[in-house]
Amino acid sequence: LLASLVSYVALDRAKSAFTGFIEQEQRLLLNYTELYANGLQMGQALRNIILDPANAKAYQNFDKATEGMDSLLNDTRDLTRADGAQTAALAGIIERRSLQKGFQKEIRGLVEGGQVEAAKEMLNAKETPVWREIRQGLLDLIKTQKGRIKAEEAAVRDRANEAQRISLGLSLLAAG
Repeated sequence: LLASLVSYVALDRAKSAFTGFIEQEQRLLLNYTELYANGLQMGQALRNIILDPANAKAYQNFDKATEGMDSLLNDTRDLTRADGAQTAALAGIIERRSLQKGFQKEIRGLVEGGQVEAAKEMLNAKETPVWREIRQGLLDLIKTQKGRIKAEEAAVRDRANEAQRISLGLSLLAAG
């Protein structure tokens, strides 16, 4: 009975560690990669708006990617609250995103006002450099998170192996 109880506790700890790993570390990596994808989509849609101001799909794609980006930034900020380094890095991205949103709004206004050349100039001079900073910040976070995941995978595997050894040892002891 004692062997079963100790085995259960060890397995429960391993399960909790694995669940926490999925809910935190894997979710952060997914959010970072989705932020990157939304940023790319926003940029492409904005360029499509400039190239063809009558293209309604370009506006829809831009709005959808913008909504996804901003929603993910909020969700990701909540996930990083316990990690000062990630919180600081994400705060820098959020700050740059705020600048980017202003530039994007101006660019759309220029396009809607028929000033496509001015919109192109603003895209190249202001919006694109800010996106590059956001992009690099996201790539850095992705790289860091992949390293954290690799370390956490090893720790979770070690806890599961320990639970198996405890369970086997206590089962053999109980059987003997």
